[in-house]
Amino acid sequence: MNWKHTSVSTDGTHHLVDGAPLYPLRFDAVLPFRDPGLAPARLAGLAWHIALDGRPAYDRRFEQTYGFYEGLAAVASRDGWHHIRPDGSDLSASRYEWCGNFQDGRCAVRDHGGRYLHVTTNGAPAYADRWRYAGDFREGRAVVQADDGRSTHIDGGGNPVHGRWFFDLDVFHKGFACARDAAGWTHVDSTGRPAYRRRFTRVEPFYNGQARVEQGDGRRVIINEHGDTLLELRPADLEAVWPRDRPVAMVVRHAERPPLPVDANGDDLPLTESGALAAHTLGARIGPRLASVVTSPVRRCRETATAIAIGAGAAADARLEPLLGAPGAFVDDAQLAWGNWQRLGNEGVIEHLVRSDDALPGMVVPALAVARLLTLVRTCLDAGTDVHVFVTHDAVLAPLVSRLLGTGHVAWPDFLATALIWRAGAGLRVWFDGRSQTVRGAFSDADA
Repeated sequence: MNWKHTSVSTDGTHHLVDGAPLYPLRFDAVLPFRDPGLAPARLAGLAWHIALDGRPAYDRRFEQTYGFYEGLAAVASRDGWHHIRPDGSDLSASRYEWCGNFQDGRCAVRDHGGRYLHVTTNGAPAYADRWRYAGDFREGRAVVQADDGRSTHIDGGGNPVHGRWFFDLDVFHKGFACARDAAGWTHVDSTGRPAYRRRFTRVEPFYNGQARVEQGDGRRVIINEHGDTLLELRPADLEAVWPRDRPVAMVVRHAERPPLPVDANGDDLPLTESGALAAHTLGARIGPRLASVVTSPVRRCRETATAIAIGAGAAADARLEPLLGAPGAFVDDAQLAWGNWQRLGNEGVIEHLVRSDDALPGMVVPALAVARLLTLVRTCLDAGTDVHVFVTHDAVLAPLVSRLLGTGHVAWPDFLATALIWRAGAGLRVWFDGRSQTVRGAFSDADA
């Protein structure tokens, strides 16, 4: 009989094959069979491994037993944790405070000083270092945590794989590992470099090139290995954030559009069908609170504004505002400024607008541009409890929210990413992707 055809009973006391008991014995608890056809079992405070007929695989007894991995099983005895072979003999005389399971010829253990390391299949330490934590090996690499709380990857000999350190880190899976840096969660490649620029509050491993992630605003989406959103699973929970007793400005990046052409700004690109539907859905969520829509003159923004208004049941046409794009609050001379995009790319321009106080050719000082935008927004925050929508581009929204939140990191907005702004005492409250900040004094009307 093949052990792979067995399963554990629903009460966890024995094993089944084709729904029938594999043997007449009943234990306090059993775990699944694993190669070489042995399963952990526990009865009356003792633990061991059993064969397919339910009989002990050896004469020894332990306090705890776990499954065999790569021919070795972790067990706990009165003198400590260690590994045994299928015949019950010890892998080595070493004893530990805890043992994991072997993967890729290595196993994480914790010594009696509370330090982690990996041991080889002959029971010897794989290297001299000791860590605050060490995880399983996969794809030839494992996560280790240093005393300062940061984590990195090592190879089977204990050598750094890429030398990059993260606040939190997971094992590699199909070439990528989940990692958290100062800006949030991302996926990193084998060199430890982020696979994309966006950051999330939670990420799952890639499965056949796609992963489920969650943003700070509660939005849950499927992304590809480039960080592009492929599917929205749950919309942003904006209603839980915006106040109901005062007017709110929603600064929104336009909805999904086709890829931009090479060496062109793509101002004539329309929305995709799914982009138009998503904008309509956003409008429906705003509903009767929608008071006005102001938009960049660029086609994809105009179409987003129209879809939002229709979704909300509003009849008023959107007002065109050049500060939101074409040329935009950050641009003085569109023709001259276009050279920045050709030279640095869109991401490079955004990085500069967020991190530098200097003006690029044909553009204005970033702080002045932010003040211009806030002056525009403030005009709608004087009375009522309405929602006012401003539709713009990532090259406007990203530096605006990044500078207002003051995190020092670039907020990379997805399609329909939304910043909320409302009055809070003498200042403005700014919210984006789960982060919020009250802005007082800086970026004042006088600056504009």
